[in-house]
Amino acid sequence: MVLKSNVQSQCIKCQFDAIDPYAPSADLLQSGLSPVDGDQAMLMPDLTRLEDELDQTEPLFIKIRDRRNKLLQDIAGHKTMLAPIQRIPLEIFEIASSPLIDGNTPLPWILGHVCSSWRSISHSFPTLWRRIRILGTECPNVNFLAFYLSLSRDWPMEIIFENVTANAMNAFRYIATYSSRWSTLKISIETYDLSEFLSLVSVPPTQLKRLMITIEDAHGDRPTLPRISCSNPFTSSRITSAVFQYLTHSQLPIP
Repeated sequence: MVLKSNVQSQCIKCQFDAIDPYAPSADLLQSGLSPVDGDQAMLMPDLTRLEDELDQTEPLFIKIRDRRNKLLQDIAGHKTMLAPIQRIPLEIFEIASSPLIDGNTPLPWILGHVCSSWRSISHSFPTLWRRIRILGTECPNVNFLAFYLSLSRDWPMEIIFENVTANAMNAFRYIATYSSRWSTLKISIETYDLSEFLSLVSVPPTQLKRLMITIEDAHGDRPTLPRISCSNPFTSSRITSAVFQYLTHSQLPIP
């Protein structure tokens, strides 16, 4: 029996030829006659050929399935990148985030912990880094302060030292080199450290508009500070608001 087939050896569109063309014994199957043993024997090579083709194509289908599954896993793993929050314009991101830096939460660092994209965005807005707040006995590393100040670029800075002691002297000494960028300075400090802290300000704080000094009496039996003095650096400031809690005498040369 001669088998004839018009089956193409390749897909016209994608040129896929991994599966060999196969033409069944149509004449035999469509005759309607009961197959005899000889006819069955003629079909066995066709069956064997199909099994061989399956053996050849099955690894290919496995590879395709694995590629599909990997792609689905990648899509699932990047769902956060496809979230609507990622499409927020950068300007809106800055406007929405800026008011929050006035609180006590270290917002810039929190934003950077969300993902690398948010970290990159937060680093691009100097307004998010305009506030440095040092509490208690904290003594930030100078390299850390340099990095923080670099992120704020040339933006006016709000400097806050609360309940600080002499341990924070190095940090204040470094920040004082940027006093020309200070817009606000708040210090809450014990009596005997204040003059030493202020003496570190050697660069005129020409952008300073707000100064607040609070004296913390460690012993609790001295309600006021008799005297404080500081020289030239503050003469060039633009202070519009100054609060000196518990000071009875001041020699700060503020115009």
